[in-house]
Amino acid sequence: MSSFFRKAGLLALLGSGLSLSSYAQRGGNFLGFTSTEADQVTVPNFALPATGPFTLEAWVYYSGFSWAGSGSYNTVIEFGNDDPWFGVNGSGRVELYSDLEGGTVPVRTWVHLAYSWDGTTGTLYLDGAPVGTSILAPARGGSGMGIGYNSSDTGWQGYIDEVMVWSTARSAAQIQSDRTSGPPVAAPFLLAYFKFEEASGQTVTNLANAAFNGVLGSTSATEPNDPIRTSTVVNSARQQSAATAARLLPNYPNPFGGATTIPFELRRAGRVRVAVLDLAGREVATLLEETRAAGSYTLPFQSRHLAAGAYLCQLTIDGQRTTQRMLLR
Repeated sequence: MSSFFRKAGLLALLGSGLSLSSYAQRGGNFLGFTSTEADQVTVPNFALPATGPFTLEAWVYYSGFSWAGSGSYNTVIEFGNDDPWFGVNGSGRVELYSDLEGGTVPVRTWVHLAYSWDGTTGTLYLDGAPVGTSILAPARGGSGMGIGYNSSDTGWQGYIDEVMVWSTARSAAQIQSDRTSGPPVAAPFLLAYFKFEEASGQTVTNLANAAFNGVLGSTSATEPNDPIRTSTVVNSARQQSAATAARLLPNYPNPFGGATTIPFELRRAGRVRVAVLDLAGREVATLLEETRAAGSYTLPFQSRHLAAGAYLCQLTIDGQRTTQRMLLR
């Protein structure tokens, strides 16, 4: 069966629900993401300005059982590898990693998420209302943008619509206006505006700048990780993915110096691989690679000669991945 029909069947098993909000619910298309295949939109070579203000916005709908059951970092927008990352963490809060989190994101309803950096302060918005601020400057060196997934982390489950990237700090009033009616495609400082209105094909049109159009999946070819264009919200008791088949828990202690313990749970037997990666996605240690029965496990990890900094612990079961971040002092 083709990837399209397999995923369309998964998304269409049962249960629908809408709340009035985004352009999608006024008759347009949006994209459906299953996450079991790391569904994504790729925008090659697209990056934020090296300096100055910026804003990220998107309408999202999460269709899993709960945030805690889905994975630790559910990607909405990511440049490079966490450079920056914007999405919803395992506690169900909107986050600009790793500077700021705030506001609990509801499940199975459309919500508008935004982050704005004005040069001195970053602000998170949930449905147009500010839910947190931070003076920490965000990472912003990543080239290549992913929507729904980009590097490591957990792919989105559900729907994404109206993704916007600005080279200005949008005010609370402007963000409220964006979520209500959307901006004009020629609005000043609008770098990217994806409505996902294409009827077919691999191209995902950037209405603000066609030089940075995106593609479904990882390349311009049809692939298993292509999201599905749709105009109907449906929910389902989703197929088992890494998020339901296995649970990777936070290591302890964290931060750590020299040694730490990595716990994980398997809800079914499977071929398991646990590895440690740096933030560029390079594997620096393999801790486990074998078939394990269902149950709870711990793995010791010795940092040996690794430099201090952030690392990713990645658990893979039968080809599906979930990650946790670790901080080596």
